[in-house]
Amino acid sequence: MTHRRLESSWWLVSAALVLSGAADAQDRLGVEFRANSYTPNSQFFPVVAAEANGDFVVVWYSSGQDGDSYGIFGRRFSSAGGGLATEFQVNTRTTNYQGLPSVAADDDGDFVVAWQSFLQDGDANGVFARRFSSVGAALATEFQVNSYTTGSQLSATVALDADGDFVVAWVAGSDQDGSSNGVFGRRFSSAGLAF
Repeated sequence: MTHRRLESSWWLVSAALVLSGAADAQDRLGVEFRANSYTPNSQFFPVVAAEANGDFVVVWYSSGQDGDSYGIFGRRFSSAGGGLATEFQVNTRTTNYQGLPSVAADDDGDFVVAWQSFLQDGDANGVFARRFSSVGAALATEFQVNSYTTGSQLSATVALDADGDFVVAWVAGSDQDGSSNGVFGRRFSSAGLAF
């Protein structure tokens, strides 16, 4: 009786390992590809968002590419991994540092990029964002997300719903919540208007 239980358990574990290995092999749809075409200096912190049909956008920050320190860049790809266009610059303000991007896409492929920018909101880091259409065209200029500007607002993250309404969240310092760092967020319509 004990021998049969052990044999049965061994068979289940073996089957799970075989199925797991087969699933891993099936998950690989192609070879790796380079997202950035600009290669001088360093490109950091890639983030990805996909639309319903599998097309996707990769966003990162790049050293020296926007003319001063770091800037935010992206490139769109088809569901098969082919580039749909050349890479593009997200941030319009290039003074100082723009970094640590986040990106999210809705079902139609429109997307929003959020990031932190140094000294743009008047004091340390602030959170900024920009909206793009499914073909990668900017829908408006970049805009400031945070209204409280004392100290640093860092580590922006963004999420969209199916209609394109979105929320941006970030870490705020300088005692905005009463004690050191806190987490804050702000909601926007698909047209970029704060709720």
